[in-house]
Amino acid sequence: MRKHFVPIALIAGLSGALLNPCLAQSAPAPTPAPAPHIPPPISIPDTPGPTHFQMRHQSHASLFMQQVDRCWKRPGTRTVVRLAVHLNIYGQLVEPPRSVDQFNSDNPQIRDAIVAATNAVYACAPYKLPESRYREWAMLNLVFDPR
Repeated sequence: MRKHFVPIALIAGLSGALLNPCLAQSAPAPTPAPAPHIPPPISIPDTPGPTHFQMRHQSHASLFMQQVDRCWKRPGTRTVVRLAVHLNIYGQLVEPPRSVDQFNSDNPQIRDAIVAATNAVYACAPYKLPESRYREWAMLNLVFDPR
């Protein structure tokens, strides 16, 4: 009778150790699975160069700044201003330009520099940028440096 019972127990997923307590003591310990192969970390240089996307994005910002430069009345200060600009595919402003660094400054020099940069962005719109690359220039961070 035991001959028929063991195969049925194995088919059901039960080991011989559950059927016979004597087998549990003599069963070998399961072998651990081999450790997965983990590749060594990739070394990244300390000063990486710009990616292809960043270079194209910079060239779109440069093209934008070439166009806005003719409308920019530089303030009498040497204050650097960064503006975030959101454009539609036709080169028109979607929303007002935002100052990235100085939000509500009480400093009149900073305020004058922000106003001059913002006025230039409005005055030169719409901008001529490649429509095929719209996703790359829809949002631009621009630096207005009067130096």
